[in-house]
Amino acid sequence: MYRLLLGLLLCLALGVLSAGPCRTAAGDEAQSYPLPLAEMTRLVGNWLAGQGLPVERSQPAPDQVQLQANNDQGQWVILLEPHSALSTLVRVSYHAQDGGTSPAPADLAAYLRHYPKETPAVSPFPAKAPPEVMQGVAATVCLRTVAAEPAQEITGFVIDAKLILSTAHGLSEQVAIRGTTTEGKAFTGTVLKLDRERDLALIGSDMAHDGSIAVHGGKNILDDNERVYATGCPANLRGVVYRGAIVAEPRRIGPHPYWQVRMEVHPGSSGSPVFDAQGALVAMLMGRYRGTDSTGFLIPLETIMDFLREHLRQCNTEDTK
Repeated sequence: MYRLLLGLLLCLALGVLSAGPCRTAAGDEAQSYPLPLAEMTRLVGNWLAGQGLPVERSQPAPDQVQLQANNDQGQWVILLEPHSALSTLVRVSYHAQDGGTSPAPADLAAYLRHYPKETPAVSPFPAKAPPEVMQGVAATVCLRTVAAEPAQEITGFVIDAKLILSTAHGLSEQVAIRGTTTEGKAFTGTVLKLDRERDLALIGSDMAHDGSIAVHGGKNILDDNERVYATGCPANLRGVVYRGAIVAEPRRIGPHPYWQVRMEVHPGSSGSPVFDAQGALVAMLMGRYRGTDSTGFLIPLETIMDFLREHLRQCNTEDTK
C-alpha cells in the first residue's frame, strides 16, 4: 500500500464536533464549542447586546478576540480563540456587583449549547455539472464509524486502490469504519494516520477500488468567485454534487490557510473532494458555519499534499528501521 502511495507522490514532480472542556496553553480552563471564531464572536457579541450590555471588542493577540461588557450590574470579560478552524475556546470572567441581576455565565453557556443545530433538507443535484466533475463521483465514498458514540458520518475519496482521504474530526486511530461506494458496495476501513491540526485522515480500505481521484493533477490557486463543485454524502446520501463559489482569498486560522466557499454544506459532507470546472482537485470540504448551510471552509490542496508527504516520510523511516 505504501509503495503505491510512494508512486502516487512521485508523480507530483516533486466529520460532528462536540463541546467539551479543555486546557489552554496558559493552563486556564476554557470551554470548546464547535463554532468558528468569527461566528462565535458574532454570537457572543449579539447575546451580550441582547442583555442590554454595551460591548467593546479588542484583539489582545493575532488569533484572539476579547469582548468586554460593563454596567452597574457587573463586568464581563470574554476571551475567544480558535481551537481549530471549526471550533473556538471560550474563557469567561464575570464579576457581579452587589445586588446585580445580570445573567450569569451559566446563561451564556446554555445559550451556546442550544445554538440551532438543525439544517435544511438536502437539495437535489444541481441542474448541470461538468462531465469532468461527475467522474469524481465514482471515487467518492460514504464513511460511518462503528461502535462509537455518537456515530460519525462523513465523506471520503479514494486516492489509490486501497487508500482514502477524509477529515479527522470525529475519528480516532482505534475506531472501526464502515464504508459504502456510490454503487452501494460495502467495505471496512482502518485509520492509518490522523492529523488533528490539519483535520486530515488517511484511511486504509480492505477492498480495492476501481476509480481514484488524482491529487497530483490538482491546483492550488483559485480566483475570487471561481466556481467549484463538491461530491459527497450529505445525510448519508450517496453521490450528491453541489456547486459553489470561492468568496475570498484563503483565511489563516492558526498556522493553516482555509478557503471560504459559498456552497450548501450539510452534515455528512465533511471530507468531500472539491473540484474546479475542469474536474481538477482543488480542496477538501472541512465543514460549515453552524448557523448556516451556505458558508463552508475548504482545506487547500497544498495542505493535503503536505499531509501526504509527511505520511510518506514516516513510512520510509519505518521501512529503514
